Amino acid sequence: MVEQWLRGRPQGTTLEVVVTEARLAKNQTVLDAIAGERAKVKELVAKRDDIARRPYPREDCKKRVREIVGAAAARGTIDVAPLVKYFRDFAFPTRLMRVDIIGGIDRPAVGLAHDTQDSVALVAWLFKDALIKKLDAAIDACDATGALSHEARERAESELGVALLEVERRECALVWSAKADNLPAEFRHDCSPLAILGCRMIALPPKSGGTSPGHVISELVFDKDPIKLRACGLSLMDIFRILLTLYFVLCAVGCTMQVVSALRTGRFDYRGFVFRRKQRPIVYWINVVLGSCPALAFGFLAAWLFKLGITNT
Repeated sequence: MVEQWLRGRPQGTTLEVVVTEARLAKNQTVLDAIAGERAKVKELVAKRDDIARRPYPREDCKKRVREIVGAAAARGTIDVAPLVKYFRDFAFPTRLMRVDIIGGIDRPAVGLAHDTQDSVALVAWLFKDALIKKLDAAIDACDATGALSHEARERAESELGVALLEVERRECALVWSAKADNLPAEFRHDCSPLAILGCRMIALPPKSGGTSPGHVISELVFDKDPIKLRACGLSLMDIFRILLTLYFVLCAVGCTMQVVSALRTGRFDYRGFVFRRKQRPIVYWINVVLGSCPALAFGFLAAWLFKLGITNT
């Protein structure tokens, strides 16, 4: 049961340990203490069931009657505008019948749906006040002793839920203690998993910056001065863009180093061919210019990708 509850735990939550001491009264055994806590659990469950069986106040029921009848009357309103404007027949209110699926494993399923006259809506539109008056009289005839409103019911159930969980925590702490002493004690099948695990469930704070769950590592964002690092998320596309930018930077540096070396030494090496500035100056300068083009191209691509990453950030 606990394993199934853990697998179905809501996303965006975590478990926090709650320490509950297993206290015993004077001359009280662990098994007697467990029985006492379980008796308290039965009392709280009985109170919770009593709250669930309590009727609702007549005023709330009458308010709900007016909402239901009003919605039905709105559906049943007949629009006579086509008759007045164009002398066309008006339409009575209709509703779509629920689809009945006919068929089984050995034969194909067939769904039948059709429109039918909405007689309930028409009656509610024709006799709205009389219907409400009749329903109010039926509500007044019902026994509403001990009625609880929605607010009072939710407040009472919340208070009982907190008290019940606290008792179950003490009960489970005693059961764990009994198990440690090899005593015959087991957890109740309907006990709260939070009490058995000795923890509470809390919601995790939302991730800052609108980062989606697919972002797994940190991104470096440069502020104005000084350069600072801010933790946010990186997608796979961001990682690919950064790696490609670094590749273009390295290519630009390599091409630049080749051109700088040729200008410094007066010698340009290309695939085993050597062009010297003093011997063949025209060919030499043509190769220097052509060798500078890849460096400029790679540098431009790296700068464009870097600017694209900053803009997306």
